[in-house]
Formats: sequence, C-alpha cells, structure tokens
Amino acid sequence: FTTMAEEDIVATSNVQVFIRVRPFVPWEKEAALRAGQPPRSVVQMAGPTTTLLDPDARWEPKEKFVFDHCFWSLDPSPDSGRRMLQSDVYTVVGAQLLDSIMNGYNACLFAYGQTGSGK
Repeated sequence: FTTMAEEDIVATSNVQVFIRVRPFVPWEKEAALRAGQPPRSVVQMAGPTTTLLDPDARWEPKEKFVFDHCFWSLDPSPDSGRRMLQSDVYTVVGAQLLDSIMNGYNACLFAYGQTGSGK
C-alpha cells in the first residue's frame, strides 16, 4: 500500500472554485432607497479577485480572495461592461463540467448560497 505525497495530490487534482455575486433582491433595493441611498454591495470584483468591503469603516477593503473565476451579477461590471447572466455561468462552468463527464471523468458541482439566489 502506497500513499501519495501531499504535493502530488494537489498537482493531480482539478478543483476549481467559482463565485457569483447575486443581484440585489427587491427588499434590499427598497431598504436602501428608504434610507435615502442607492443599494451598494459589500463586494468588489476585479478579474479573479473578490474584495469584501467594510461598510462600518467607510467602505474600506476588509478581505481579499482569489478564485478561478468571478461572476458579477449586479449592475454592469467595470471589467465587461455588463452583468453576468445564468447562461454565462453555464457557459463557463456547466459546459466544462459536462464535457468532463462525457469524457468519463468523475465530476461534482457544489452550489452554496441563499435560497432563491440563482444557484
């Protein structure tokens, strides 16, 4: 019985992580407008980097994360000039996953998020 070194496991695995920021739901927009402000996300995305902002600290960056791909689904993004739709997510994630399955590889899609958020 042999075991693989940890570096070998990482080198041979193919785990990809994608993130999507969902659009505002109506009650979020309404609450912001009642407060006299436009809705504002605590998330910024630039390429594969997602930055969390701290609204209690004048919207300063709080934490940064890097993913394989980030999908911006709020207003048009600064990168692409448009918001990403479910069909865009499928094109990048779903089609690739189905190709792998059809080629005989095991595949798993784990979707986590708020109910009704478009998983």
